[in-house]
Amino acid sequence: MNPPRQGPRNGVGLLVVRPAALVIGVAVVLRLLAVLDYSGGDFACCPILDQLEYVQTARRLAAGEAVETVWRAPLYAHFVAAVFRWGGGQQIVLRVTQALLSAATALLVYAIARTLLGAIAGLAAGLIFAVYWSSIVYCTQIVPATLFSFLATTAMYFLCRYSCTVSRAAAGFLAGLATITRPTMIPSLGAWAVWCLAWPRAPRRPDLRGMLAFTVGAWLVIGPVAYTSFRRSGGLVPLSPLGGYNLFVGNNPESDGKTVWASERALRRAGISTALPPSEYQRRYLRLVWRYVREHPIRETVLLLRKGYYLVNGYRISSTFDMELMDRSVGWPLRILARLPFNGVIWPLGILGLAVAGFRRRRMAAVSLFILSYAATVIAFFVNERLRLPLVPGLIILALAGVRHLAVATRGERLRMGALLAVLLVLSNSRLLGVADPRDRVELDIRHAWAFYLAGRMEASREAAARVRRWVPAHPRLRQLERSLGQAE
Repeated sequence: MNPPRQGPRNGVGLLVVRPAALVIGVAVVLRLLAVLDYSGGDFACCPILDQLEYVQTARRLAAGEAVETVWRAPLYAHFVAAVFRWGGGQQIVLRVTQALLSAATALLVYAIARTLLGAIAGLAAGLIFAVYWSSIVYCTQIVPATLFSFLATTAMYFLCRYSCTVSRAAAGFLAGLATITRPTMIPSLGAWAVWCLAWPRAPRRPDLRGMLAFTVGAWLVIGPVAYTSFRRSGGLVPLSPLGGYNLFVGNNPESDGKTVWASERALRRAGISTALPPSEYQRRYLRLVWRYVREHPIRETVLLLRKGYYLVNGYRISSTFDMELMDRSVGWPLRILARLPFNGVIWPLGILGLAVAGFRRRRMAAVSLFILSYAATVIAFFVNERLRLPLVPGLIILALAGVRHLAVATRGERLRMGALLAVLLVLSNSRLLGVADPRDRVELDIRHAWAFYLAGRMEASREAAARVRRWVPAHPRLRQLERSLGQAE
């Protein structure tokens, strides 16, 4: 008897493997090139702000010290410490690890889009994320953005790809890990739990078992951390007491909705000491936010609309490092990627896809609910490129769903969709409301300049100082730095 023929099955397997290999190959190569380029430059040896804090905390954890990470969600600091232990304390090992996680995220985007939209859309989605500059550059930064995006996208993959109870529990577990990486995931946990119940596997039968599996999976991770945080902070804190601080930064009379620096005077007036118990520290900031919202509802509404504009705008708002300054320091091949107007296209298309196709299918609704819930959370706090990066995988999938829907729409619907897309393209590519104000980067640049100077990188220090001098020539720390640079000549 002749064995059964395996040709068609093998052919189908190749159709899946070859695009997946292309996506992961492009993503890995570009990210490793960026890591190598960055690791030999000035920024790698001079972390500032959150990056410096994460490095210091992780080195202490790696050395075996008992460090209480009560002020931040704990997973990322422990992740960095674990990589430091394994990699001999070398930051380049951490960056390579993050590059591989980001490349795996590109593969997940491919797999989700293939499941929801077909093979061609899957390949397009995976390659778009693979070449997306912000996802590449954040692999080199010691901040939670890459790890969080990977965990949230993996949870989304399990929700979209499988429908059994075990997959719901796995998605909940992964979403729980994302939550203890960045607590801004909490509203999305609730949105996905509702999805498990309201978009059941069987028609008109609420999926209580799926929702319970998802919730238990998430709570297995979050529960122990929340209990430990409760004991250490002396009260109920949603994983990190910095949530109250960050909410105040984004919602006070002087907030610009995008930087901490604009709220410095308001923070000084608040006078809330970090010596307070973390629960009380957060409670006081939350009371100030509630007072501002209650007393100035119109100003708060305008501020929220302003932040909504920043969220969908193509401009990349810097936070823990000056993105434009770093883009100028990379090699020319990578600089070309940095100049592609990705955000100015993908945000309008993603919003269009959300509007016309985001809830037409059960599994697509899981992507849409994450986009809506996480975007609302970012707007509630403040907006920058680092915080909105986790939206990009789902946004790419929705953008391709919108394009596909546009291709099969009726003429009248195409006209309506085209008009909406035109408005969104104008909004995303405009520079209104100070979204690209270069003064936003002054405080980052002065910190970069000092860090470069202390590391002996004089040319880089002078370049960063020149950017500060252009916008705030009387900056007090600039004068001191210029005297030090003059003495070093």
